[in-house]
Amino acid sequence: MPQSLTKIFLHIIFSTKHRNRMIDEAIENEVFNYIGGVCRELECQPVKAGGYLDHVHILSSLSKRTSSEGFFSG
Repeated sequence: MPQSLTKIFLHIIFSTKHRNRMIDEAIENEVFNYIGGVCRELECQPVKAGGYLDHVHILSSLSKRTSSEGFFSG
């Protein structure tokens, strides 16, 4: 029986409302860890989460059990 093997990565970018500079050093690790936890809960392994004061970048693999629509519907 043939199998198809795929590895899909998503680059997701979130910004704060009105691009306000809200993600400072005091909370950035907590924000990135929370986002990584959400990815893991969806069985999508985060590769890297980071960002700046007004936005967050996430590089994550897409689980074969989760569609990209399911990933974003929350």
